[in-house]
Amino acid sequence: MRKIVIIGPESTGKTTLAGQLAEHYNTKFVPEFSREYLKDMGSDYRFEDVLKMAQGQLELEQRFEAHPLIMDTNLYVFKVWIEE
Repeated sequence: MRKIVIIGPESTGKTTLAGQLAEHYNTKFVPEFSREYLKDMGSDYRFEDVLKMAQGQLELEQRFEAHPLIMDTNLYVFKVWIEE
């Protein structure tokens, strides 16, 4: 499976760019699981929540694994998130 991941700080247009690239190349865009997970929770989360978000992200990727994927996050982002 091929993956292209757009990485960068929050609110810099990664989701928009990833969606546009997926549309241009006629492939699948994998959304950021944590955006929906944190929607109601806000920034009041714990380490366990970050692990759940990482697992949720992997599950989203696996749903589309037969296609080339364009994503606006991956496990590297969660690694940095945990370290910071």
